[in-house]
Amino acid sequence: MATERHNHASVAPPFHDQIREGRIDHLVVQLRNIDGGLNLKVRNKLEQFEDSTLDLIEAAAEWNDSLSTPSEYFMNNVLLTRTERTICEAAFYCTRTSGDFDSHEVCENATGLHLLDRYKEQYKLEELTGTELEIATAFINITAALKNNTDGRQISFVKEGTEAAWYVHDIELQDFIAAHHQHADDIIGYIEERRSANPEELRDYLTNGTILKTGVL
Repeated sequence: MATERHNHASVAPPFHDQIREGRIDHLVVQLRNIDGGLNLKVRNKLEQFEDSTLDLIEAAAEWNDSLSTPSEYFMNNVLLTRTERTICEAAFYCTRTSGDFDSHEVCENATGLHLLDRYKEQYKLEELTGTELEIATAFINITAALKNNTDGRQISFVKEGTEAAWYVHDIELQDFIAAHHQHADDIIGYIEERRSANPEELRDYLTNGTILKTGVL
């Protein structure tokens, strides 16, 4: 009986190819293209992906549509230049950002997680759950804040072929972010206001500043 169930599950549903084609048609529209040539390139790339990858891209496209100002040409740069593995992570983490930076930047920051000792052995970052997912998300968002609001001394950029990554190389700051990931929004607010991310000063801020006054700690 187990063998029969397995064989039955492995059979594609009727009209599977047509359903997949229709799904890709809809997804091309969701990705907000207006250029016919670009549409064709995106469609050709999508046709190469696993259904599970399309699931992640669809979720990211729906998230983008839900924003008050959706990104134009959403994810196209990532789709056309990155590997399927990298695209999966970019699509997954797009839905976990504030929407203030585009999918290309999310992609670079997610790729950068693989350069942290914490995630070097994690092949699929979209499979993280619980606290580790919260920490990874905090790193992605805080890395963006550091890139856009500081002199960049605590982060690094690396590029190999079409893959590129931004990551926090400052070990003390890495440890601080992991330990205080639940206060990522406050850390980002501090970075945006003070234009720095000194771990000792951040620790004082979280201990003695507005966090304590509001009773969070």
